[in-house]
Amino acid sequence: MPTNSLLLILLLPLLTIVAHAAPVSLFDGKTLDGWESREPSLWKVEDGCLTGGDEQRKVPHNDFLCTKRSFSNFELRLKIKLTGDPKTGLINSGVQIRTRRNATGHEVCGYQCDYGESKWYGGIYDEGRRNKFIAPADMALLRPAIKLWDWNEYVIRAEGNRIQTWINEVQGVDYRETDANIPQNGILGIQIHGGGNTKVQVKDVTIEELPPTPDAPTWKKPGGAEADVGAAAKSLIQAPPKGPEALARAIGYNNESVQALSATEEQKRFTLPEGFSVELVASEETGLPKPTMVAFDDAGRMWSATATMYPCDNDPEIWKRPGNDRVVVFDTPTARSPQTPRVFADGMVMPLSLLPHGRGVYVAQGPEIFYLDDKDGDGRGDERRVLLHGFGTQDTHTLPHQLTWMPGGRVLFSQGLLNRGTMTDASGASFVFNRTLIASTAPDGTDTRILSAGLNNIWAWGLGRTGRVFIHEANDLGYSAVPFEEDSSYPAYISMRLHPNAPMHPPTAWELNLGGTGFSGLAICDDLSGSFPTPWHGLLYIANPILGKIHAVSAKLDERGVWSFEKQGDLVSCSDTMFRPVAITFGPDGCLYITDWYNRIISHNEIPRDHPARDKEHGRVWRVRHSSQSQRQTPDMTHVPTAELPAHLQAASTWEMRAAWRQIGERKATELIPALSKLAADGQVADDARIHALWSLEELGHFDATLWKTLLSAPSADLRREAVRALSTLKVAEDTAFDLLQPLASETQWTVRYEVLRYFRRAAGPVNANHIAWLKQWSATPAPKVEIKGWNGNYLALGGSYERAFQDFLLSLAETKSPAAQLFESKWDKVIATVPAPGEAEQSKVQARIAAVTALLPKANAADGRTLFEGTCMACHAIGGKGVSLGPPLDGSSKRDMEGLLTSILAPDAAVEQVFRLYRIETQSGQRIEGFKKSESAKDITVLLMGGVPQVVPVANIKSAGYVAGKSVMLPLAGGFTDQQLADLVAYLRTLP
Repeated sequence: MPTNSLLLILLLPLLTIVAHAAPVSLFDGKTLDGWESREPSLWKVEDGCLTGGDEQRKVPHNDFLCTKRSFSNFELRLKIKLTGDPKTGLINSGVQIRTRRNATGHEVCGYQCDYGESKWYGGIYDEGRRNKFIAPADMALLRPAIKLWDWNEYVIRAEGNRIQTWINEVQGVDYRETDANIPQNGILGIQIHGGGNTKVQVKDVTIEELPPTPDAPTWKKPGGAEADVGAAAKSLIQAPPKGPEALARAIGYNNESVQALSATEEQKRFTLPEGFSVELVASEETGLPKPTMVAFDDAGRMWSATATMYPCDNDPEIWKRPGNDRVVVFDTPTARSPQTPRVFADGMVMPLSLLPHGRGVYVAQGPEIFYLDDKDGDGRGDERRVLLHGFGTQDTHTLPHQLTWMPGGRVLFSQGLLNRGTMTDASGASFVFNRTLIASTAPDGTDTRILSAGLNNIWAWGLGRTGRVFIHEANDLGYSAVPFEEDSSYPAYISMRLHPNAPMHPPTAWELNLGGTGFSGLAICDDLSGSFPTPWHGLLYIANPILGKIHAVSAKLDERGVWSFEKQGDLVSCSDTMFRPVAITFGPDGCLYITDWYNRIISHNEIPRDHPARDKEHGRVWRVRHSSQSQRQTPDMTHVPTAELPAHLQAASTWEMRAAWRQIGERKATELIPALSKLAADGQVADDARIHALWSLEELGHFDATLWKTLLSAPSADLRREAVRALSTLKVAEDTAFDLLQPLASETQWTVRYEVLRYFRRAAGPVNANHIAWLKQWSATPAPKVEIKGWNGNYLALGGSYERAFQDFLLSLAETKSPAAQLFESKWDKVIATVPAPGEAEQSKVQARIAAVTALLPKANAADGRTLFEGTCMACHAIGGKGVSLGPPLDGSSKRDMEGLLTSILAPDAAVEQVFRLYRIETQSGQRIEGFKKSESAKDITVLLMGGVPQVVPVANIKSAGYVAGKSVMLPLAGGFTDQQLADLVAYLRTLP
């Protein structure tokens, strides 16, 4: 039997059942059960009727009493009565079908089968989307059937793209939707129109559901109610794009209308290079909704956590109460079939990062980093020890995260841009911990140190086999791949430096132009066998949840230790626009594991945090495998005999090598010191194995001058660098270290020099003039001064100019023994004024303008838009490094959602992120200066005025200064441009990759 015939036979019974479903009542005649309104004071049950308004008071605004359920194809029957005084304003109502609620406010979006004087009966108005009558009724035929101000029977039939209306058995319209993208499902609602003293009553509401239309476009249905899909709804007016990439760009990266797919269906939509495949590891169906990351422990188990409560910005007390999230463990994650986890801890509140260690796991959650210990060995965390607390929780998207085990037995973590707090560690030491910082702490939560400042949000850490560390900035601002150096100061939306003399790190990957504004994962493919083959081996992989891709990037190192990066293509892409890779890591089997947030919305700025289309239920973990990779056995390193651990330090598997190193430190296996010393000293052994042996000795607290003399003269710069760095951890005396470091007088590698300078800064002894004089030999020649243009300013160029400046900065810290760990907190950074949020009338105007501009997009001229952009917008915005960085860069605008893009243009105050708030200075003489705060020093504050013109204001002249909350630094363009000009401008922006 042909497959399609079999499918038809299987479907026929189901269709028959649906087609003959009896009508059911949607109103019990007594309560509002099953219905909801944003304005409860307007709605009630009166005389056995759903009732809106009272005829005594003017209805302040349009409002809707809506069903909590969604319907697709149906025949709806009801009786409706509308009364009121036309002299007080418009007396109008209607029945919403295939509709959704907006995220905020009272309005909805969808078809309205209208009802009211003088000519609105029985017609269809497209409410909140096209904002026009799309199918007026013939009132010459319908008017005689209307019982004015009395009960009328309204019938609405929606089936596929066809919608029909009847009032008192006289047909109003027979409308067929020609736009194939308009959703064919949604909630029902009763409207009461604002402006008049109105009363609407509805009773006898029944619905007969009809068979669904196969593959019909739909809205999102979280919890059975409809989501706000404003951005997608408005963008659907455009001609349908071709191909998955075009679709993603046309709809925008916040695709609120896309339907969630099963993991099986999503899997079919991946595209990978030849030889690669994607396997499902876990999903919401196996017990893992909304995972944020995965981490593998030394036994090969995979740990993860749910974050179904994201975001939690509006409730700072939420961290004090038990939550709905869990920390879970997968015991056999490398098995080919999808896995079900066991619960290690529940009652959690959106944990963002996990680091398995010992019997338990480090957890970064809300304002704390703590350790969950399984003391009784039953597989569940039974003791919680808070190590660090007091982190700010203003932005739950950027709380402390990225817990990473680093050489020297340190736990590293990052914090994003917008949080501010006073952090206290386990020793009781407290200090201000504001903005975007990188820090590390000892395993017991003591000796916490700030390591660097800057970049807006670092959602990735990669530690290579030889100790090279890479990070990236979430935004594509030239830092999508960055070699990390402690003490560095990186640019951010808010100017920060570890020290007034610290040079700002220049862009490292400006030319990559990966697109998007949310890189969220980095993994290094450096297994020596059993992982990806050439040409996919030895690359950095970068997760891009905005585009739904995993990019491949090569990294090259020159003779002085300067890195350069080049894009090599995409390892993974997916036509399912809900695919959101937010974290990636290589597992014990050499495969790449992808944490898929699986969400319609990925942005946390343009779209409200409480937007109902934010998915709370789905989430997947995928595994990328090459056909050359066999199913290899994962050794349980926690049960490997201690004597055998040094041999595992030479493993081809990076995970195995790392697990052996961690186990040696955790077991405090001092009996291995002779074997480890021999391995570290052996010039015939690979550098990465020698380095891991060195790290193991470092964690055991062992120092041997003879061994270090060998290491410091090794040909490998990586080995020399790590040997110098370990001198600080082991607290080797300065005179001893100074003698050992003499062969490095001719050192040419910047990174090795940096570690030498850091050692003398950290050493316990006082400043030794002989040591400093020796260090200054590297700064004896004049420093080169080559500058390059980068994000929001000029920078010293890589290749000598920046490196020399950074070296000299570290030298100044060594001379003063400065820890450079306390950041200067400006008294000029507070909020000094607040602009109220726009009212409903203003919001309505903006929405109407958005709809009008969107309707013109099909005929917009991108060339005219470019001319307009270059003549106006480039005075404040940059693209590809060109222009003025007063406002956010506009690269990647082709991926932005339409509503967010137009809102930013027409009402920037409504879309402003904190970093782009207006900065205001009041001088002693009464002058007001407003713009974007670019920088601050002890002497002055620099503000960029419109057009990017800098104005330097001496601190002595300032009476008050700070941010204006709710006010964007950008000016709205609504008044200066016509709708057509705005459409042209948007058409050009949508071409920007």
